[in-house]
Amino acid sequence: MKYYFDEVSTTEDILIIRLNNNEDDALVVISIKEYNALIETPHPMPTANCKRLERSIDHLNHGNSR
Repeated sequence: MKYYFDEVSTTEDILIIRLNNNEDDALVVISIKEYNALIETPHPMPTANCKRLERSIDHLNHGNSR
């Protein structure tokens, strides 16, 4: 895993991890630079999704990741 995370970090590429062999059930890993660029760009987001994302970011920032 470290190899792939290092690749994402240095190349700023995107890593897609498929779960359950299903294209719609996947995780996306991006570099912090890419993430920050996305956050800086205003996007309309449904309130429930926005609150969920904010909670997740808060958990991550406080070391409560799983």
